[in-house]
Amino acid sequence: MKQAAGLAASNGIDVIVTNGKKPDSLYEAIKGNPTGTLFVGKVSQ
Repeated sequence: MKQAAGLAASNGIDVIVTNGKKPDSLYEAIKGNPTGTLFVGKVSQ
């Protein structure tokens, strides 16, 4: 998972890692509320 998040973020895609066994965490992320860990996507030039 760590590699997948790093690959996505390095290609400009934001990634949120949260507990998928708790549906409330997913709903909070969709609403834009802080939950889990956010990796902000950045593209190297």
